[in-house]
Amino acid sequence: RIGGHHFPKSAVIAASVRVGNQIGAGDVGGARRSASVALALGAVTMLFFGVVFAVGRNALPQLYSNDADALALAALVLPIAGAFQLFDGTQVVAGGVLRGAGRTHAPALVNLFGFYGIALPLSAFWAFRIAGGLEGIWWGLVTGLFAVALLLVLWLRRTLSRPIAELRVGVH
Repeated sequence: RIGGHHFPKSAVIAASVRVGNQIGAGDVGGARRSASVALALGAVTMLFFGVVFAVGRNALPQLYSNDADALALAALVLPIAGAFQLFDGTQVVAGGVLRGAGRTHAPALVNLFGFYGIALPLSAFWAFRIAGGLEGIWWGLVTGLFAVALLLVLWLRRTLSRPIAELRVGVH
């Protein structure tokens, strides 16, 4: 399946292992390059699928249903789901790379904040307070996911800017 939560796990695991190995070898420059390449490839891949969602907003739903109401709703939210793809793929890769760098708490904290502190309240507000309905729910989720992706990328950037001695986990 396509989407950040179903982003090819092997790619995220490979990025995590690669960064972890390079930190272990004392090559912080290599870790930075690997993280950058993984983020770029993840973002480009998910951007491609996001564009497919947006461009195929009318055709894709017809593969699953011929119900006019369902097709109209799908066409409404698929472009938003396309944006969701980009941010979801980015946050999954950034979280994986942070775990490879030994910063396992970062993805957990940022996801908790982004989804429960931003996405859920905004989704409820946009869906029910300003009558945005399904579209409001999706925009709330995308906003929270954007925050998660941005915070994880910034956390990763800050982490990989540290000296190698500070990056090694469990080495004294």
